[in-house]
Amino acid sequence: MKLRKLDTILMGLAGLALAIGLVWTLVNLQLAPSAMVRINARTEVLRQLQQLRMEHASLRLALSVPENWPRPVRAIMPEKLASMRDLMSVTEISERAAGEPVGGWRLRRVDLRISEAPLDALPGILDEAAAGRPPWVLRGCDIAATPNRPGRGRVVLSLEALESVEH
Repeated sequence: MKLRKLDTILMGLAGLALAIGLVWTLVNLQLAPSAMVRINARTEVLRQLQQLRMEHASLRLALSVPENWPRPVRAIMPEKLASMRDLMSVTEISERAAGEPVGGWRLRRVDLRISEAPLDALPGILDEAAAGRPPWVLRGCDIAATPNRPGRGRVVLSLEALESVEH
């Protein structure tokens, strides 16, 4: 008899737990759409804040850079080095594909090839490249010595700079 009473009590508790679970599920199903609307609204606000942050960073960069584009690559050849003036005719400048614009700025890539460079002039060229605002940044350098010409060689400088797409 006591066993039967215990079974009845346990079955009643199981039924009560099932009923509570069903009610809780129905309540949550009714609240889910409004919760999704709130989550989507917060996601949109965060996306707008991210966009504003990028625009703010772009504006700060634009205000700190006096020019909208880097100096022409030929202008970075130091005039003070007489030996470099002779190289201007044998210098090849090739543009590489520019990156996609981000925040009003694009990354510009250039390869500067000099066939008979005096190697001691390279620091002057790199100083001139970095002196502009925005500066040219050295991303790669390939030097091959010229046979029977000490101190001279073939040089390829890979340079990058930011340029404004909003002239």
